[in-house]
Amino acid sequence: KIIIGAASGDPGALVAQGTAANPIVFTSNEDSPAAGDWYNLNFLNTTEDASTILEHCVVEYAGYSQAAIYLSNASPTIRNARVNHSKNKGIYITTGEPVIDACQFSDNLNYDLYYSGTVGGTVSKCTNNNGIYLVATGSVDFSGNTIHQNNAFPIKTYADIVGAIVSTSTIDNVDTASYLEVSGGTLSRDATWTAAIPYLINGA
Repeated sequence: KIIIGAASGDPGALVAQGTAANPIVFTSNEDSPAAGDWYNLNFLNTTEDASTILEHCVVEYAGYSQAAIYLSNASPTIRNARVNHSKNKGIYITTGEPVIDACQFSDNLNYDLYYSGTVGGTVSKCTNNNGIYLVATGSVDFSGNTIHQNNAFPIKTYADIVGAIVSTSTIDNVDTASYLEVSGGTLSRDATWTAAIPYLINGA
């Protein structure tokens, strides 16, 4: 793994800026790569959020533990990135406010985006194939995303967050087994829930 920052102490930053034609690739060194060949990019509490950016990067065959990209009290910018073939989650945010923009997620073996703790930030113009798990405190701004619904890993969130996700996203690949799992909660703001997907109310 690559660890950026620490739980406490001196700060650290990672600036990985490729181009569309020549992306920076974080990958396996195996002749026949497989999901989980390496751990992850691990951003911790003393990450210099304002300086840290992954842009035009590919992170693949990681996720031996937690996720391909793991954010713990860190809020970097991740833009125009591809996160593929993780053995676990794509990006795991446990308390943080990252900017996730124009990213593509595919062939991950758990949720593409997984939030816990106290969270914020933005998710815009991303393509998700393995669902979004947002059972956390706080609010994430969603806009212009495409979600290919996955029966094994559906969208899962609290009632107050459903509208923010579905009203600004294109949701497709919905069949009779697909649903959005609402993990209870109080609806405290006006929201529009699209008819593009069924809702399963689970909890109170």
